[in-house]
Amino acid sequence: MKFCVQAELKFDTEAKRAAMVSYAKDLIKDRPIWKERIDEVQVSSGVDIMADGNPTMNLMVRFDIENDMRDIFQKVKDRLQTVSGVHGTVKIHRCEHDTPPFRPCVIDKEFVI
Repeated sequence: MKFCVQAELKFDTEAKRAAMVSYAKDLIKDRPIWKERIDEVQVSSGVDIMADGNPTMNLMVRFDIENDMRDIFQKVKDRLQTVSGVHGTVKIHRCEHDTPPFRPCVIDKEFVI
């Protein structure tokens, strides 16, 4: 089983998004992530072209160690609570589809801001 942190966030300014992207990259850079799917580690940004054009950020990373997942989730959640003008979700789940015996993912926690 692997352990995943996912976030889909929208910010009211580019500066706030850039700060969160940098923060997220710093949080995960020295953590052991699941090497078999390193291509799926994602900290990306864009623009919400379907709605209001605000800056967006997506995060997805799988860990081998459950405590790493929980620590990143808590730190991102804590940081988001100090930033105004941000909306979206951060969630953690157990990736039971990545290794045998294969089963669906199970969402563990979700934070909506």
